[in-house]
Amino acid sequence: MNQARFFGGPWSRVVLALAVLLVWGQSLTFRFVWDDTQFIVDLPSIRSLSNIPAMFTSLEAQSSYPQGFKLFRPLRTAHYAVLFAIGGGEPPKPWLFHLANLVWHGATVLLFYQVLLLLFARLRADAENEPVVPWLAFLTALAFAVHPVVSEVVCWAKGLDDMMAAAFVLGTVLMLLRWTPGEGRGRYLAALGLFVLALYSKLSAIAAPAFCFLFFCSFKRVSLRQGLLYSAPFFGAAFLFLLHRHWVIGQTSQTEPISGTYAQTLIDMLPVVATYLRLLTGLPPFCIDYGFLRGGHALFSASVIFGFVLLAAVTGACWWSLRTRQFVLAGLGLAWVGLFMAPVSNVVPTMQYVAERFLYLPLLGWLWALASLLVLVLRRGLSVALGAAVVVIWSGLAWNRSWIWQDSFTLFMRSSIECPPCERVEHNAVTAALRLPFMPFKTVHVPGQLPRLSLQSADVLRTADWNKVAATLEQLQQLFPSNAAVATALGLACAQKGRIGDAIQHFQRAAARTPRDPTAWSNLGIAFQDAGQMPAAETNLQQALKLDPGCLPALQSLAKLAWTREDYQTAMNLFARLKQRDPANPDHEYWRNEARKKLEARSSRKLDAGVQ
Repeated sequence: MNQARFFGGPWSRVVLALAVLLVWGQSLTFRFVWDDTQFIVDLPSIRSLSNIPAMFTSLEAQSSYPQGFKLFRPLRTAHYAVLFAIGGGEPPKPWLFHLANLVWHGATVLLFYQVLLLLFARLRADAENEPVVPWLAFLTALAFAVHPVVSEVVCWAKGLDDMMAAAFVLGTVLMLLRWTPGEGRGRYLAALGLFVLALYSKLSAIAAPAFCFLFFCSFKRVSLRQGLLYSAPFFGAAFLFLLHRHWVIGQTSQTEPISGTYAQTLIDMLPVVATYLRLLTGLPPFCIDYGFLRGGHALFSASVIFGFVLLAAVTGACWWSLRTRQFVLAGLGLAWVGLFMAPVSNVVPTMQYVAERFLYLPLLGWLWALASLLVLVLRRGLSVALGAAVVVIWSGLAWNRSWIWQDSFTLFMRSSIECPPCERVEHNAVTAALRLPFMPFKTVHVPGQLPRLSLQSADVLRTADWNKVAATLEQLQQLFPSNAAVATALGLACAQKGRIGDAIQHFQRAAARTPRDPTAWSNLGIAFQDAGQMPAAETNLQQALKLDPGCLPALQSLAKLAWTREDYQTAMNLFARLKQRDPANPDHEYWRNEARKKLEARSSRKLDAGVQ
């Protein structure tokens, strides 16, 4: 097959699609992980297509944890509703959501390829470079398709919004590339419409108007006045979107500045410039959570100065390239990186310093900048050979990296072992381990917090393999020796096996690590009660009630303790509190009445004794 037929027909695009499938196709077997629970599995709004209008007006329709996730991505949520309906209802089908990710990533790759062909057409002015331009565009798109840093977006169902935003932004650029100022409005209006779709997919697209202005001035070569005129509708659409978003979520930023103050947060972003540049080049290690990064850097610390120098160097290279006709494509690519990094660089506060998914959209500009430089600096054959070698290396890294996303246990356990310690990852790793099928625990997990534990039903406890449970918990304790949830699970397991002394020791460790958790003190009090150490039991149960006056296990155990002491007045009062706290349980009223009868019988006996 000759070069003209390969690039002129569908074959080059078929190869790109196959590359996406070969490197990422295994994700079709992956499960829901991490925040998929809040955005898909437990989200009521996606259960009916009739809820789609609410997705554009309600924060509660965006996730099942709106108090924690202050975001507005209605098109992604609507897409989830469509996938849920296609899957036939409950439960949501993971393979279908992962298939959607593959399709959107493939579409983004193909759009990027088409944009590159049009952008790199400018390089054809150099007759020596003409034969290599289609190859370079193809290899650049292929490099994006298999870049290992996109594994988080492609393999995590939640990453759909990044791909939707990127595809719509590329569609915007493609329409503008095909539009000639002064020759009709159809493609221009299509570009504007695609940009609006990108905004409602994810806020990261907000930088597109600024890129459009640079594009009009440097690539279309219009005047500054015309550039402002042509880009003004895009800025207007972005402004209206921000007003709409603010109205729905009630605030502009996701959270307060992560470092405490806005200025300190911006200072703390400078050291991560090196991390982002490393990730853009596809060099490991990769991490699912960079919560181990700490703020509070001094303004003139070495890491801040180094980050500033790197940022200044890239900015200077971008500025020089935009002003040099031969390198304008590289300048546009670097400008793309900077502009689309801005929304996730804590200019508007976000919840983290670094996230690999933030690079999905900026990576496009980085790759086309490198490719345009390669063809200008290196001999054409060497450019293609180097590009092919990079693609092969990245493909292997990406395929290997993808498997970490196959399920929650693999994701968080591998991350805990392979990456620096991170409290958020540790909490999720422990939760995933305690939810393994053979584990006899019920867990309630709020993002960012330790899981709350209780035992399963009596039938489950009878059939549990306690040796396997104990061995797993001991391994968890070795991995996370200071984790209170692991200590609690060990305490529950020991108590279930009748090893009350060991249970007390584990519960004591849990209470020491989480002294503000009423459940920890309640568990400890109940263990002391089972051991017959009533004074210690009462002390710890009262501590639980001090922290949470409505703690049901503590109330129940204190009521039992009062009953065994024949302190029926206290027992009656406690059963009254239990009834108020848990009105659906008829036992509380029954035992309250029994305590009243005991008191009445005691009074009657005293009265009879007095008469005699």
